[in-house]
Amino acid sequence: MLNAIKTVKNNHYSTYDDEDFFKKTLPNDFSIVCNDYSQFDKLVIDEAQDLISEEYLKAMNIILAGGMVRGKWSMYGDFSNQAIYTHWQDKNVLIDLFDKNNLCPTHFKLTKNLRNTEQIYNELVSVTGNIGTKYATSHIPGPKVDHLPYKDQEEQKEKLVKCISRLLDD
Repeated sequence: MLNAIKTVKNNHYSTYDDEDFFKKTLPNDFSIVCNDYSQFDKLVIDEAQDLISEEYLKAMNIILAGGMVRGKWSMYGDFSNQAIYTHWQDKNVLIDLFDKNNLCPTHFKLTKNLRNTEQIYNELVSVTGNIGTKYATSHIPGPKVDHLPYKDQEEQKEKLVKCISRLLDD
């Protein structure tokens, strides 16, 4: 599957800035290339609000054993606050897209933020001001937040590798 991604990337490297690349070109070409590869037993998709469209559903249908109708899949997303490429304020648009593709997902509304530690939330508040309660944590403890400024991409990479190594050692 990584070879499929590399093939699509290599064929379109110069078009990343094209507005339609991520919306149409990438999922369509990925669908074509993926026909030559084995299917996955299950798909787990985070940030689904950015990947739910006719084109991406077609690609997911190809790479998932049993397709999207009979296959096993889970999608997680914040359709209200984090949709970058599509705006899902009208829930009927999303429901219509699922209905059109014969998909009947079960959905749950998450009411607690379990993604960020209390330290990260407090840092967000100190940097951005009052961000409201939607990002408030369930008081999950975590390490102190570090700021790692860098001069260029190479220094960024070095600092990131050191930071990850340190966190893995802890």
